[in-house]
Amino acid sequence: LLDLGKFIEDMLTRFEIMDPHPTFSVGRITWLNVNLYLLCDLFVIPPTSPCRCSFMELVADGPQDPLWFMSHWWGTPFRDTLIVLSFHSSTRGQPNTAPYWVCTFANNQHDLSELKQIDLHNTPFVRAIMAPTCKGSVMVMDKTATPFRRTWCTLENFVTTTQDNKLLDIAALIHEGSQLVLDPNGGGWGKLGENVPACLMDDGSGHLVGEVGDERLGLQFPPEVALAGVRTDIYTADASNQSDKHDILRHIAGGALSSEEAPPSSHPGYDKVNLAIRCIFGPRALMGAALKCDAEEARRLLDAGYASVSDEDHTGRTALTIAAQNLSGEVDESRRVPLV
Repeated sequence: LLDLGKFIEDMLTRFEIMDPHPTFSVGRITWLNVNLYLLCDLFVIPPTSPCRCSFMELVADGPQDPLWFMSHWWGTPFRDTLIVLSFHSSTRGQPNTAPYWVCTFANNQHDLSELKQIDLHNTPFVRAIMAPTCKGSVMVMDKTATPFRRTWCTLENFVTTTQDNKLLDIAALIHEGSQLVLDPNGGGWGKLGENVPACLMDDGSGHLVGEVGDERLGLQFPPEVALAGVRTDIYTADASNQSDKHDILRHIAGGALSSEEAPPSSHPGYDKVNLAIRCIFGPRALMGAALKCDAEEARRLLDAGYASVSDEDHTGRTALTIAAQNLSGEVDESRRVPLV
């Protein structure tokens, strides 16, 4: 992936390529804005067209057994994706050659009939997650945590979290200017001047442990990601292909995929999926609500059972402690986490 990224960056720097899509054009396609929608059109479809195969079948010497499955939205900048995957790989103690399963490259983009399986467990996505070599899924987040609003991503998360031997990690960028950091040279608090990768890693017991690619005091995994996670709703999530969404909902509801009948608007199966995902992010969302001093959101999380007042962050602080530190003018400034 890193070698592919270098090649794409070089091509987009040397040549001026304009986005042909009239409704959502980004103008000139650059290394900063190219996403997987554009990358597929430019660098996957053309070279694989003669053989009508997947990109990996074209370039790989042999089978590539996945170590991790990447759950993501295609609209995330590819540059950002590589940054957070590199950080995830190093944080997990893996070489930068560790294989990640990415649907854009692993699926045959000329023939996506494999996605239309009567049993969704036979789709490439679920088969990749369930592969013996696969440790689990890593969700790659954009600024607005879009994967939580995508039907396929929600299904992938559910499959991962309901398997005893699979892990669910979350990777994202802390974007420039989005948080405050403490100057180690005594300059006080200031806005973050660069993008910094961060990960939440499943410790094997369902708890997410945070890692940030910068040790300066104050940086935390983007709280908006956890706050979006506890609002996951499989029914309102979207898919590029509405028939895919209906198939997934029917599968979760236990219905036949071949049915022409629309899936139900509510079902205990949906509730099971939503609850499984929301409870994973509940404790961290509670800390995010405390950081923002959002008492209403904190009460909602506690009343719903997604979090507990005894939950602690990676430093051992409860939500009450975090809120008190942010509101009190008497706490040690070296430990006070400010609000942006």
